[in-house]
Amino acid sequence: MFIIDKDFPGGNIIVDEIGEDFVKIRQDLSFTREWWFYWCFRIRNVRGKKIKFYFTDGNVFGSMGVCFSRNRKKWKWLGRENINKKENSFSYKFSDFINTAYFSFCIPYVEYDLKKFLKKFPKVERRILTISENRREVEHLILKSGKSKFKVLLTARHHACETMANFLLEGIINFWFDKNIDSKFLQKYIDFHIIPFIDKDGVEEGRQGKNSIPHDHNRDYTESPIYSSTRALIKEISKWNKKFILSIDFHCPYIDEEKIYIVEPPFKVKEVRIFSQILEETNKSKLKFSIKDNLPFGKGWNNKEEGEDKSCSYYIAKNFPTKFSCSIEFPYSKCGKEIINEKNSREFGYYIGKSISKYIQQI
Repeated sequence: MFIIDKDFPGGNIIVDEIGEDFVKIRQDLSFTREWWFYWCFRIRNVRGKKIKFYFTDGNVFGSMGVCFSRNRKKWKWLGRENINKKENSFSYKFSDFINTAYFSFCIPYVEYDLKKFLKKFPKVERRILTISENRREVEHLILKSGKSKFKVLLTARHHACETMANFLLEGIINFWFDKNIDSKFLQKYIDFHIIPFIDKDGVEEGRQGKNSIPHDHNRDYTESPIYSSTRALIKEISKWNKKFILSIDFHCPYIDEEKIYIVEPPFKVKEVRIFSQILEETNKSKLKFSIKDNLPFGKGWNNKEEGEDKSCSYYIAKNFPTKFSCSIEFPYSKCGKEIINEKNSREFGYYIGKSISKYIQQI
């Protein structure tokens, strides 16, 4: 009999029933106030079998269906054609060479992946921002410039399931260490401070992260934060004073959104749009970005009144002397006609880094 489990970093699944050639499963919503869609599991003892996977708690398939891996090192999308919409299920025929496999809502990213990436960049300064509630180190990466004239803050995983944000950070780090003129400007003048996993426990434990009980990390920027990482981040950036020039918080949008967009704050919106225009003109990746897709304050879900919005980007825009602070939403699996993967996500991140350099040079 095959075995399904979530006992690995980022794993998330609950098994309701196992049959000879099928399984009924659902995403684990522990610690979450509302329904959400992230899942990731391992299956073993499957050599030569064909198994049908029924999900019992809503639509949990994004634009490209299911993500598959044999070893958690390389992932590929199986596509929507493999999905039975009426049954909310998918089937997979395992070859005689596969006895263990992994399936996921999206391409996972955990501490192991970050450490593997950073092996290429020994000059990245690695600090510990704080220790999480479950005794994990919350990483604080610093790209240290020669003159340290300004500081840029980049954050991700305020919502633990939003994995694709980390590939953007990898692309930005790639750009910072490049040899072109815009990279050299950053290396000379601009320190980058990167917090890749704000909700470190959620990342490693495979939590949804969104709408956590009693609130998630991106609703913790208050007078009395409950999470150690948000408290530590507020304390850290409070030391920066006028050197703190801009902040970007990276997110992934709802389950099937297929465009990259910037969430505009009610403060300093002119500067956000200047940066957006630079990003649109600078971006040469296959993943297209247009300033027309920005979500203005007051439109859609971006409508919280002053005092209600307790997000990171809002808090910084309101309380610190940055040129701007905003969030970027990056889809899980598709951008327009392009299928998102690790490589083109890093490429888009590269052009975010280039756009940050060009923006700072023109102010």
